[in-house]
Amino acid sequence: MRGERWRTDRDVLRDCWGRWTAILSLFARRSPARRRLDPRAYADLRKQLLAVCRSLAAADGPERSFHAGLEETVKPWLDLGAFNRADSEILSGLLEQCRKVDAELNGRRWRPALSHRGELALWIVSGGAVAGGLVWMLTMIGIPVLATLWGAVDMVWIWFRYADHWQKASIFAVMVVVASMYIVSRSARA
Repeated sequence: MRGERWRTDRDVLRDCWGRWTAILSLFARRSPARRRLDPRAYADLRKQLLAVCRSLAAADGPERSFHAGLEETVKPWLDLGAFNRADSEILSGLLEQCRKVDAELNGRRWRPALSHRGELALWIVSGGAVAGGLVWMLTMIGIPVLATLWGAVDMVWIWFRYADHWQKASIFAVMVVVASMYIVSRSARA
């Protein structure tokens, strides 16, 4: 990706910490999506997170102990099995602490830059259409499917939350196209 080489250690820390917190959240909530996580991808994320924490802690500055503390927080969680074996109270407390750190690192989350009221209206109408289509689709499929869909939504949300602007716009466009195709196919059958 263009611009990827210009990322600072602080940018990498923000991204990795957010993804690590999202994974922790899946285990703290006992979400079914936690079973679909790739252990190798987690190991790579953990390795990258520890490396960037060490790098930032090695630099002189007022946040040196902060970054060293983040490294110490991540160190004991060697693999996804460690999350599975952990007590739910420990995971909940850790998740609360990690969310505070995530908020401190990231500040406000991404919001679309809307320059005109027409763009805002378009976003609202499109979002309502997608939400309405999803609700209608779920009522047609039935309730037992909801648990599986909720796990899939968790995984998509994690990816979407930490994607760049072009990826977010692309996923939104794909959702609109898929919903439109489903609606058209249902009306063609009727």
